Amino acid sequence: MPNNALNVVRFEGPAPVLDKIRGYYNDPREGAKPGAIDFSLIVPQPKTLCDSDVRDWRRTHWGDIQNSYDGEVTHDEPEVLHIRFTTAWRGPTAILEALLANHPELSIEAWTLEEANGIAARYHGRHRLLQITMVPVDQRDPDYQAFLDEMLGEAA
Repeated sequence: MPNNALNVVRFEGPAPVLDKIRGYYNDPREGAKPGAIDFSLIVPQPKTLCDSDVRDWRRTHWGDIQNSYDGEVTHDEPEVLHIRFTTAWRGPTAILEALLANHPELSIEAWTLEEANGIAARYHGRHRLLQITMVPVDQRDPDYQAFLDEMLGEAA
């Protein structure tokens, strides 16, 4: 059973680009989990993979071994979209990088928290570049408290 990583993502960009991202989030296909971003719509998994290679491929190309789950839109305007979702073990770094590569006009601010393994990360993405800042998970650390305030403020 994986440790759940909470992810909060703020997208800003032209309305047509955010409409495409909404399509990744609200996938009506059979079997898609409600309220989850379908990573396979952003970076399609090859159909020719052996079962033994799927986890490694996903870790490399999605940043995690499985799709997202337990998601919701927390703010939605034509050019601003905030979403919250869960991933297993870590944040979806590779998915955020793929979105920036495919949509250079997109701006991304994101936060990931997986406390069991001490993972807290802040992402800033613009012009196809994603910057990641790791934050020590320590309840007494003011940087960690500021991280939580920022992340949870975006999630509300």
